[in-house]
Amino acid sequence: MSYPGRPPIMQGLPMAYMPMGGPAPPLMPAVMPLQHMVPIQVTSAPQIRALPRLNASREQLKQLQGPAVTVFVGNITERAPDAMIRQILAACGHVMSWKKVKAFGFCELAGPDAGLRAVRLLHDLMVGDKRLVAKVDAKTKTVLDEYKEARRRKKQKGSSPLQDEPEEDVLDEETQALDAVAVERIKQILNEYEDEMNNFELKKEEEVIEKCHKVLEEADVEEEKRDLITREIGKFREIMKVSITFFNKNGGQFV
Repeated sequence: MSYPGRPPIMQGLPMAYMPMGGPAPPLMPAVMPLQHMVPIQVTSAPQIRALPRLNASREQLKQLQGPAVTVFVGNITERAPDAMIRQILAACGHVMSWKKVKAFGFCELAGPDAGLRAVRLLHDLMVGDKRLVAKVDAKTKTVLDEYKEARRRKKQKGSSPLQDEPEEDVLDEETQALDAVAVERIKQILNEYEDEMNNFELKKEEEVIEKCHKVLEEADVEEEKRDLITREIGKFREIMKVSITFFNKNGGQFV
């Protein structure tokens, strides 16, 4: 038995395009003609000074934001939950540590920008019935002043010589935009905790009453005496409700 002969192999033609009894299909060009190419625009996202990378280490934060800055935060009202104060600080920048001692605390923020923003926005901020105090010590102030001066010189170097020299305390557009975002976030946090701060006294009295009930139960007081003590506590609670309502209506002052 004879088999048909193998068709001749065309030089330079891949096996996938081997003709079977017909003309070879045209090959696709290896390189697309320039007139058919669409230029690709490569854009880079703007670098925001106040927003570090997620899960960055202390050394990475230092490289991104500069040296850490410790801000003293004082005159904190007892009405303010600690979680709320921490969130307010986080609105100004990355919080590396926060240590509170009663009515004041120390916050370590990532970079001079975050420290400057905390002092600008939080000092004299009304939280509950008190105004916050946000300051830095003399050593930290020197670091911040040097940072502001270096940034001012850098802007002058890149600006036109015919342009008027900006004042030292004038903020650039990026800083103003970041401040505006932080202010809105702080307002949102204060609104979220408003009810909790307004009901601080009632919550405190409820805790006292619960402790009294627990003490009475553990002391094995006679049921008749226990009822009498419970009624007196209830009367005291009602008086406190009226006093607190009167206090809030008069702008936080007893008149």
